[in-house]
Amino acid sequence: MKAEWHAPGSNIPFFFLVAVVSTIAITSTGAQVAPGYDKAGNSVSDLCGELRYNMGLTKIFESEADGILRQVQQNTAEAAAYKVAALAANSHSTKLGLTALAIRKQDILQSKLADAITTAGKKRTAVSALAARQARLITLRQLQLAKPVLGTVNHESNGDTYMKGSSTTGIKMDLTLQPTAASNCSTQNLDDNNGPKQSEISHATITKMKMLPDTAFEQPTINLQVGMKGSPSSGNANRYGKPGIALDGTDTCSTHCLGAAAALKTAADAAMQDQDLFAESGKRTACKTHNTNKQWYSISAEATLDAVCQASTANFEPSSLALTNDISALKQDAELAKLLLLLQGKNSKEALEKASKPEAVVLEFLGSNQQAFDEAFVKFATENEQTFNIGGTEIKGTFLKIVQSSDAGKVLAYLTSKNTQKATETTSKPIQEKPANDKCKAIEDKEKCNNKDGCELKDGECKAKEEDGAEGEQKKEEKCKGKLEDV
Repeated sequence: MKAEWHAPGSNIPFFFLVAVVSTIAITSTGAQVAPGYDKAGNSVSDLCGELRYNMGLTKIFESEADGILRQVQQNTAEAAAYKVAALAANSHSTKLGLTALAIRKQDILQSKLADAITTAGKKRTAVSALAARQARLITLRQLQLAKPVLGTVNHESNGDTYMKGSSTTGIKMDLTLQPTAASNCSTQNLDDNNGPKQSEISHATITKMKMLPDTAFEQPTINLQVGMKGSPSSGNANRYGKPGIALDGTDTCSTHCLGAAAALKTAADAAMQDQDLFAESGKRTACKTHNTNKQWYSISAEATLDAVCQASTANFEPSSLALTNDISALKQDAELAKLLLLLQGKNSKEALEKASKPEAVVLEFLGSNQQAFDEAFVKFATENEQTFNIGGTEIKGTFLKIVQSSDAGKVLAYLTSKNTQKATETTSKPIQEKPANDKCKAIEDKEKCNNKDGCELKDGECKAKEEDGAEGEQKKEEKCKGKLEDV
């Protein structure tokens, strides 16, 4: 027998309701993040909190910028590797396929390069702005004044440089500005429990940052008080009470004394402030505009806010720079199909219309089998070890490695030379063609001997027509040129 408690008027088990309500309560308690902040930013409450958050954000922007630039470098190298691999390939169809893939990779990279560089640049700018802010925060942490401390006092008389006249009496002491903090913030591990955690930063969701105001970095005002009693020159300079006051032998001034005291009149504003990143508060729209002409703008909170906003809204997917290696996707690539057609010399409008249905064109050269494509193209261009002996020096490595080395130029020149030599050998073979004169002599009916067939009736015989001068030479060149192009 199974017993369950049910909520009145409901078929829902009581314990299920309790579990749901408990979960909601726990989730709500642990997720009270103010609107506009991520979890890390919401926990910023002081200078050290801001410093840790800024350092974590710096690392994230650095990583994003580096990821984009690494992908640019990788794709540039891959395009070059495919181009060199095409020169080394033995199969004509493989050469065409590798060449088309190299051009397609370069086209994709070129079309997105400007956006990639711009995005990476904005993130680098934010890194610099945050680094400047961090330096200011660390300096403030180290030098922020808690109180001025007066040191041991000595009497001075006759000829004091700060007093005009003779027979003057004064006191002399050190004024030490005592910092508020005895040590730096805890920043060794940005994911420990000593403040905001880097892993809890999600800059793509924030609309605000908590920051110290610029007034926190201003110099405080020190109030200095001086007092005397009796004849200061008669005071006992060898007996002291508290720092800053020379007494006449007692803890309080009873006869003759001269003293001073120092205190902070205004302390730096250390209260965190909510700062909007965007023009429309609470919404990730256009970045807030700032007065860039104000004094010290480059190290102001406004400069940091603007740089962070620009970097946070600069979105770019590094993988969009790459051409896929998935054959099922490549066979739908009309631009790749068009390149394959052009590389075959099919450049007419009618011929290029075949690219609108790219599958047949692409599969003819790249094949439909993923494994075969990987072996013939991807691995050959980027993974397989190659060896070249150039000028007595052995060069080893994958094409991808070689194109990024100092040997890239030598290997490219070597393979280009070999390809040129093969092309020359192919085109220099004599063209076997039946002599035109024999063809004309074979025409028995003299009425059929005409210029249309390149023949003419001469001296009662059908002979090949002779062409003199530049016109004849030009036609001869055109004929040979056509033959070379057909080979």
